[in-house]
Amino acid sequence: DCVEAMRAEYQRHRDSVATILDQAGIKYYMPSGAFYMWIRVNTDSQAFAEGLLLQKKVTVSPGCAFGNMGEGWIRVSLASSMEDLTEGLSRLTAFLKEQSLE
Repeated sequence: DCVEAMRAEYQRHRDSVATILDQAGIKYYMPSGAFYMWIRVNTDSQAFAEGLLLQKKVTVSPGCAFGNMGEGWIRVSLASSMEDLTEGLSRLTAFLKEQSLE
């Protein structure tokens, strides 16, 4: 029962994050079975992740950590609370706007 409950919770997180990103006009890859989401940043993913951490106190994984195909993307975990995800995405979208990288 607990596995089904967590699957449903992660799906709820995924769908909520997708809605927030859609509203902000940010491109992403919708996962079908994972608890993380790839978000397009169109720039050096390592520098983006470091800037986001230093300026907005949000941690993401740079796409380059997963190989050349990940460059220009970041990976965000959906395993946080919905409150933390919403706050992190708010800071992420603000950072993207500040960097003019949308």
